[in-house]
Amino acid sequence: MGANEKIKSRYLRLSTNMGFAIFSSKLKPNKALLQTLLLVVATFVISCLPIFLGFLLKHFDPEEYGLITGHKEDLEITYKEILFFASVMIAFFMLSVAFRHVKNKALKITLIAFGSLYLFASCFIILVDVIYYLIFTCRITFSAVQTILNTNSEEATGFVKLYYSPGKIITILVFIFFNVLVILKREKFITLFSTRAFFGFSLVLTLFGIADFGQVAYSKSNGPHNVRYWDIIIGEYNEYKEFNRRLIAEKNNQNLSKEYDSFYDKDTLQKTLVLVVSESLSKKHMSLYGYTRSTTPNLDTNKNIFKFNNCVTQSALTIEAVPGIFFNGYFAKKINLITLLNKLNYETAWISNQSGWGKGDRTIVLLSQLCKKNIFMDAMADNDKSNSSLHYDEDVLIEFEKTISAPSKRSKFIVLHLMGCHFEYEKRYPAGRDLFRSKVPVKVAVNNERTQNIINCYDNAMRYHDSVINEIVKIFSKHSLNKNASLVFLSDHGEELYENRNYAGHGFPPTKVTAEIPYFVMLTPDFKKQYPSVESIIKQRSNTAYSSANNFYTLIHLLNIGSKEHESKIQNRGFFSNKYDSTLPRMVMQMDYNKIGS
Repeated sequence: MGANEKIKSRYLRLSTNMGFAIFSSKLKPNKALLQTLLLVVATFVISCLPIFLGFLLKHFDPEEYGLITGHKEDLEITYKEILFFASVMIAFFMLSVAFRHVKNKALKITLIAFGSLYLFASCFIILVDVIYYLIFTCRITFSAVQTILNTNSEEATGFVKLYYSPGKIITILVFIFFNVLVILKREKFITLFSTRAFFGFSLVLTLFGIADFGQVAYSKSNGPHNVRYWDIIIGEYNEYKEFNRRLIAEKNNQNLSKEYDSFYDKDTLQKTLVLVVSESLSKKHMSLYGYTRSTTPNLDTNKNIFKFNNCVTQSALTIEAVPGIFFNGYFAKKINLITLLNKLNYETAWISNQSGWGKGDRTIVLLSQLCKKNIFMDAMADNDKSNSSLHYDEDVLIEFEKTISAPSKRSKFIVLHLMGCHFEYEKRYPAGRDLFRSKVPVKVAVNNERTQNIINCYDNAMRYHDSVINEIVKIFSKHSLNKNASLVFLSDHGEELYENRNYAGHGFPPTKVTAEIPYFVMLTPDFKKQYPSVESIIKQRSNTAYSSANNFYTLIHLLNIGSKEHESKIQNRGFFSNKYDSTLPRMVMQMDYNKIGS
């Protein structure tokens, strides 16, 4: 064997386009085991390169020195990332070795199957991460995975339509084509890997991939949004299931926290509290908050509402924001308002225009089932499921009026969960309600026919939503005229509509627009008479800083419920308490609201 052939038979090749390597060798079969061990070790060592580069890059500003801009995280790569990428490399190596050295047909098929499937699965994870980055300019997060676990077909369809672009579709098709081609033409690809030209080209891509991965890798291994693939696949799912298990246990009055026993009614008055939770409402598109289009004409002229101008959500994702409204902290493993009111003998009801179909353990569905009465509009359409996705928010009105007007000697807590202005925006209002068709009256980052149409549809949805809220207010006023009653309205989160970038929607990372939410309260004359100090304080809160993370304590205070263990928190965090602490940090997806970009 000549010198060149010896070099060719023993060289190590790096092949990557996303930060991983492929190794190939032509050693004799009797040395295959030793070769395998050596290359596995070499693979692992090479896979450690990103962590060293990450340590170097962490001392620089990624905006100035980075290959990809828009990242300002401290850089750290955990051992789990290293193992993940090393295992991908090993899978490639095994696929190559299977064709060269393994003689046993069954073992060869096993290696080929394992390598091919692992290659496809690993590339798919990376592809999802890349596409997520292209849409949201950040890496995939735990919150994103949790949202996927709780989504339904309508939301998924709306997401695809909103974020569809030919480039993304082409990327996915190319990915699928490449993987199928690799599996069908394995031997030719392995031959390709043995060319020096391919080695040189892939080496350049490898260095780029390592640098990119080292720079943008999320840090703080115990942080809430760092990317660790095995944690995403296993850890998040386990947490999701554990939280849902707790809700099921509470529904069956099992394993209830002893903390519930510390709460009590401070008076014997019969009360009614209506909580309206809407969806994806942008304050910037509400004339109630200064938008130039008349999108909320009924709320604009209603003199009986107390509007608050400085409120934010605790999360820009419904799956976190809605449960957070009912719990006394970031919602996992805490006590919730519904179970508490059930123990205090309230009549509790949940009327929803959001989907109740799909998984039986969807978190918000389980939360609603804690109420003694829960109604989903799509479930009401059991005889016509084809139209279940076409319910408008006005459909909750009949059930709401039945519930609030039903005679009772007990206090009532009624939740109305609306679709609001959730995408697809054009499906949130009936035909003939598209008032806005002209050029939008605000400056946007991307101004074309498509974005104009999307914003017009959103504004039409907002105006229709205003008419529904007006009817809810009328029903509330009619049946609470001589009662001690209050109505609280808020949106789960805001909505971004091309204000500062080519993007419409909400999610991580949050922006000021997706964090800020509308919030208002209505009080009946009897309530004002019974609790005059509360009305006085509410009038002073119009511009006070507030977060929906404190909603549990705010509603507890509004219902005049006390607690032996939680009284100080009720006073400090209840928005309508005279001891409310407006300096409390307002965290949005565990990020300080004051440090969030616009």
